[in-house]
Amino acid sequence: MAIEQEQRRWIELGGCYNFRDLGGYVAAGGRQVRWRRLFRSDGLHALTAGDVEHLHELGLAVVIDLRSSNEIERDGLGALFDTGRVVHRHHPFIERVEPRDPSSYPSDMVVLYQEIIDNTRPAIAAIFGALSQEETYPVVFHCAAGKDRTGITAGLVLSVLGVPDETIIQDYALTELAMERRRAAIQTAGAVGETDRYSSISAHLLRAEPQTMARTLAMIDATYGSSTAFLEACGVTIEQVNQVREILLT
Repeated sequence: MAIEQEQRRWIELGGCYNFRDLGGYVAAGGRQVRWRRLFRSDGLHALTAGDVEHLHELGLAVVIDLRSSNEIERDGLGALFDTGRVVHRHHPFIERVEPRDPSSYPSDMVVLYQEIIDNTRPAIAAIFGALSQEETYPVVFHCAAGKDRTGITAGLVLSVLGVPDETIIQDYALTELAMERRRAAIQTAGAVGETDRYSSISAHLLRAEPQTMARTLAMIDATYGSSTAFLEACGVTIEQVNQVREILLT
């Protein structure tokens, strides 16, 4: 990946750490994902006034929020929606995240990702339904850290656009840089609640290792045949998939 392209990919904001453009990736047939149309991010609830203005300048129209209802109750939506210029669409991968003993999480992240994928078909259908509509763009989808739910969504979108697995894996791994920045910022600020929240989570759950996405893509292919076939199993029509391709590829 060219340095200039990677610098263009990261959107520097003060209130979150993992806001990235999914444009510029080469897809099937030599086509390319359009820049400044589709973004991925971590939580947006702490955006500053300057961040909000920056996103307005990008023309952001819709936010697809993958967080659970109780995550929204805990952290809120933030200042981005105060002016009514950006639409909030809530498509939670899990409706409510209940407190869970950290030791109960699987040691293999791919097992966790399979759990997520097996239980989130309605949200995936709704997300791709939204992405098949021109008025949704420019759009960002996000969860809390922008790693797991967001990473799976990004992997599915890029895969059906014909972006090679190697590129999808590299995009997923970029979140490792964001997680390092997030941990450093939390430790420096000593943010109440944030420090405790992340200190109780097993270290492997905070990593974005390339092999996790590589094995997840392989698992989807082995189970369903392809990412497109998985989307069809979720209720996404081939017409919607083709419309997403038409909107996002140049």
